Amino acid sequence: MHTLLDLQGIAKTGSGKTAAFVLPMIVHIMDQPEVEKGAGPIAVIVVPTRELAEQIHKETRKFNKAYQLRVAAAFGGLSKFEQFKDLKNGSEVALNNNMLYYWWTQSKYAH
Repeated sequence: MHTLLDLQGIAKTGSGKTAAFVLPMIVHIMDQPEVEKGAGPIAVIVVPTRELAEQIHKETRKFNKAYQLRVAAAFGGLSKFEQFKDLKNGSEVALNNNMLYYWWTQSKYAH
């Protein structure tokens, strides 16, 4: 399944959906050149709600411990300054909910 296409999965809670896309994502990222400051991300995860973004952010960081990839998150309840700082410092993964995706990509801080 290493075809670099979009993927959509539907399954019960606790069935491993996050692992099903995060683990192949990590394998793909590890095959890429290191992301430098101001570059990246290699992978973008966009989810519909703040709660789901927070949950996937937590799980992604857990799966990622051995690899030390940088994960930038943008969802309500986090400092906008910290969000942009993480992204500008170079992140392999960017995670946000769809409400903040437009803000994140169009903001004067994102360019």
